[in-house]
Amino acid sequence: MLANPCDPATRERLNERVKYREAIRPLAPMATLEAAQYYFELLPGASDDDYNAYNYMVLTARSKPHARDKIPAVVHADGTGRIQIVREQDDPLTYAYLKALGRRIGVEVSVNTSFNVAGPIAQTPSQAIDTLRRSKGLDAVIMVASDGTVYAAWHGGERDSGRFTQWLSEWKSVQPVA
Repeated sequence: MLANPCDPATRERLNERVKYREAIRPLAPMATLEAAQYYFELLPGASDDDYNAYNYMVLTARSKPHARDKIPAVVHADGTGRIQIVREQDDPLTYAYLKALGRRIGVEVSVNTSFNVAGPIAQTPSQAIDTLRRSKGLDAVIMVASDGTVYAAWHGGERDSGRFTQWLSEWKSVQPVA
């Protein structure tokens, strides 16, 4: 699940309304290398191109003082984050998402947490739709197939917050006509 790390209420909202778990549970930051270096104290050598342990979320990094104010949703109570660094050559789609976030909200960082609601991680499109149905706080599920085809599903009726449908409407209005 991806979310805005700048909103201090993101952690509480995801834990309470989506993941149904304790409010104290941390959310992980996902970032470009440049953003990770700006907001966190990375271990020497651990983020090098030939050995990027931060690709796999196996290390925590101490946040720098300004990170708590700017990206509070992904800085844990102890001042650390279990960061994932995304490089363009490894994951061009996610990297493009992070760069777009940088242009939109000013940080190339996103909340990155497992896609599940009080149970196993969703691994199929059917499980993803079921996860959307069971959550009170998810707006939409967007799935990208291996051929690049994008599929989206969202709540309708009373559970539709309008955030996704408003974004989709705005996005369609600026797309070139084919």
